[in-house]
Amino acid sequence: MGAVDAGSLERAIRDGLARVKDPCSLASVFPMNLDEMGLLEDIEIGQDGDVVVRLRLTSPSCLMIGFLATEIERFVAPVEGVRTVTVTHDTGMTWDPSMIRADVRERRRLALLDRYGG
Repeated sequence: MGAVDAGSLERAIRDGLARVKDPCSLASVFPMNLDEMGLLEDIEIGQDGDVVVRLRLTSPSCLMIGFLATEIERFVAPVEGVRTVTVTHDTGMTWDPSMIRADVRERRRLALLDRYGG
């Protein structure tokens, strides 16, 4: 990886991933990124700069994996020290709404109450 240290590389990759919004959350009026949504299962960073991003899908019939993979590559591939980006995913049977980050879940709840009343 040359001059890029592992900690800086991981932070830069996570910054890139934070730019990827879950399309379903965009449709529900409260955009969340992969980490906030609980979709980011793991990131592996090889010493040669090969990055594997593992996602949790929200359902087995998720049609957005192609979009997510394209967006992940768009924001992670340009990071200095990254050689390749591979996106893998589970079967869509493990994610549930409790995996949404707690602080984001509360902000989402308040925003939805504000928008729709309650």
